[in-house]
Amino acid sequence: MQVDAMMSRGIITCYEDQDDFEAAELIGERPIRRLLALGISGATVGLLSLGDIAEHVSEEIAGQVLGEVCELRAQNEELRSADTTWRCGGS
Repeated sequence: MQVDAMMSRGIITCYEDQDDFEAAELIGERPIRRLLALGISGATVGLLSLGDIAEHVSEEIAGQVLGEVCELRAQNEELRSADTTWRCGGS
């Protein structure tokens, strides 16, 4: 399988000068565990993970965000399971 078939689309980003709590909120609002960090020019400067938040901001906040991520993923899985068109690949 090629990377193209597995990779995420619609990448969620933050800026390197953005507030750490705002970045944590972005992760918690979506079922993701990492944010691509951009510089002012729009070029990629790094990757922000839940581990980074736990290490540099707060383990408690990282735990809360992880809980939100897991909850969203579970909800998405339930929706996919309930959608027989999606499961069967029909139109």
